[in-house]
Amino acid sequence: MDSTIPAIFQDTQPLLPVEENEGAADINEICDHLYLGSKQAAYNRTALEVFEIKSVLVVGEELECKFIEDRTLCYKKLPIIDDEEFDITAYLNEGVEFVERAIAEKTNVLVHCRAGRSRSASFVIAYLMKSLNLSYEDAFKYAFSKRRCVMPNDGFIKHLKEFNKKQDQ
Repeated sequence: MDSTIPAIFQDTQPLLPVEENEGAADINEICDHLYLGSKQAAYNRTALEVFEIKSVLVVGEELECKFIEDRTLCYKKLPIIDDEEFDITAYLNEGVEFVERAIAEKTNVLVHCRAGRSRSASFVIAYLMKSLNLSYEDAFKYAFSKRRCVMPNDGFIKHLKEFNKKQDQ
């Protein structure tokens, strides 16, 4: 086992294959109660039910809260554009707090953007840095170990490193 990864994460599985969990569209468990995925996963009612998702953090200006009329799902939408020039700093605490609340209530939360690669991954990394006091590098490595397409854009990486410095103060 990797001693740099907190024990809470040691036993989580990267991706549950579709054949074992019908409807498990493009969604990865990052740690207990925290999932990262794409629009495909978030717009798939069966996937949300299979993974018992009750909270959804939508990280994308162009994305919809697909099942907002369903009162069993709690949504938070952040108008983030996947552009290196877009400053995510003002939204990081808001997104992380939404995830923290869901996890504190022991409900499963899906964080998603269009591809589950840059925008949503940035918020998962921010959550890992804040809640576990991890460096950007360690949080990225952990998220990447659970979802191999994780790759925040260069601008987001810069903002995440600044966010991490503020957490250390």
